[in-house]
Amino acid sequence: MYTITEPTSQMSGLAVFPYNGNLGIFVTVYHSQDWFLYEFNGSSLTYIGSGNPGVSDVTDSHGISYHPDTDTFFWSYNVSETNKWIAEVQFTETSLEQSSWGSIKAQF
Repeated sequence: MYTITEPTSQMSGLAVFPYNGNLGIFVTVYHSQDWFLYEFNGSSLTYIGSGNPGVSDVTDSHGISYHPDTDTFFWSYNVSETNKWIAEVQFTETSLEQSSWGSIKAQF
C-alpha cells in the first residue's frame, strides 16, 4: 500500500502503463479532469506531476484505462448530465535541454 496525497477529491480511475523502464500510474478524480502521474520502480512510488486534457466544461471524470497495442489511454467523462464521452488520448512527454532555455527566452 502506498499513500498518495495529491489527488484533490475522490479517486475515480487508475491506469498503469510502461514509463521510463518502470511502471507509470495515472490517477483520475471524479469532479475534475486532472490526471495525477506517478512512477513505480518496484519498491517506491514517486509523484511526477499532474495535468489535464483541457476539455471544456467537464463535470465528472469516471475512469481511465491504457491500451498497450495503440499506446493510448481511454478516458470516460461527462460534459453534462446528458453528454457522456469516451476519449482516446495519446501523449508524448518531452523536456527542453537547459542549454536551449536562453535562446527560447530571447525570442520573446
